[in-house]
Order: sequence, then C-alpha cells, then structure tokens
Amino acid sequence: MEPGFTTGSPTHITCLLVSAVLALLIAWLGRKWDPESAASKRLRWIVVAGSVLSWVGNSIWFLLPQNLILEESLPLHFCNFTNLIAAVAIAKRYRFFQAVLYFWTFALSIWAFLTPTLMHGPASVEFWAFWIYHFFILAAVAFVLMADKFRPVWRDFRRTLAFTTVCMTALFVLDRITGWNYGFVGPSDPQQPTLIDYLGDYPIRIVWMWMLGTTLFALLMLPWRTRRKIGAPET
Repeated sequence: MEPGFTTGSPTHITCLLVSAVLALLIAWLGRKWDPESAASKRLRWIVVAGSVLSWVGNSIWFLLPQNLILEESLPLHFCNFTNLIAAVAIAKRYRFFQAVLYFWTFALSIWAFLTPTLMHGPASVEFWAFWIYHFFILAAVAFVLMADKFRPVWRDFRRTLAFTTVCMTALFVLDRITGWNYGFVGPSDPQQPTLIDYLGDYPIRIVWMWMLGTTLFALLMLPWRTRRKIGAPET
C-alpha cells in the first residue's frame, strides 16, 4: 500500500526546505545578474514557464476522467490563481500582479505549505504536482522581491484586499450553490488538518477567514514600513 502524506512529517519538512532553498537561489541569481543580460532574461522566463506549465500540468491531470472530482479537481483554488498571477507578475512586472502575488503568497498560499491538503506520498503524481506548482509560487514571489525589488505600499494593500474580497465572494456563491469548497469558503472541510479547523462552523467561519486574511495583509506591510524613509510617498 502506498504510504500517505502527513503534515509535519520528515517528507513535509524536506519539501519545505528544498522549496525554500531553490526559490531563494533563483531569486538571488536574478538579483545578482544584470537584468538586461541573456542569462537573467532566461532565468525570468524559466520562472514564467514553470508557473504556467505547472498550472497546465496540474489542471490537466486532475481533469482527466479517472481523476475528475468536480468538487476538488477544477483549478479554482487561490493557489491555482496565484500561479497565473505569478507568471504575469514576472513576465510583465505589472505592479498590481506583483502586489497580489506578494500578499496572496504570504497570507493565503503559505497555509498550503504549512498544512498541505495532500493525502498521497512521493510515489504519486498528486504529490509532485502539488509541490511543483506550489514551488513556482514561492520562486516567483522571491524573484519579485529580490530581483525586481518590489516593495508594497498601502495602495497595494487596499487594491489587493478589494480584489481578494471579490474573489472570495464569487467562490462563496459558487460553493454555496454547489456544496463544493473551492477557496476553502464552502461548507465542507479538508481531509487533512488545516487552520480552518479552528475557525468554527460554516458559514460564520468565512467572516473569521476574511478578518484573519485582512489582518495578515496588514501585518505584511510592517516590514516595509520600518525600512521606508520618513516622508517617502505611499500612494
């Protein structure tokens, strides 16, 4: 019988460490190399291609007839969206996408790293699909922060919060109608333990999730406020 995946296991810790080290290495090279050099441009497009291809591969795998479970398989989770947002943020360097990538990674997608909703071990395709597409989220945000030197301001916070609220509302309506749990704003619970287990019953937990997310977004502004010079513009 195939061994499963357990949060906090040596396999989990190893995946976290490998993902973090590789993401930081990619971002460090992006920062070190001349941004106009051929090597730097290739590295940027590797991150873009990895983000897109991991999204495509993951989506195709779970949409295959033998794997298709409508309440789980559609690419409608925040991490699925983040892969595509990451690709645009790296390829085009649009500030809005850089901001969404930053806040969503460290306030939303971080929980996928810490408490993965993953049932299968390294012998399964699901295991590798999960960690590869999550890795490229981490690599992209590290690249945006280190190589592209993105620094959030309060306007980024407000725009990302508004966008996130719209996305949560849309997924809540979909989940309410179907009984699904995309974005974890539906009535069902993940099979693996997550932070959601401590937020109470549905649907009131959606309010706590929004408040927790807003708080985390605000906390993610603090490191940059301490570094920003007094009087610098924050529009």
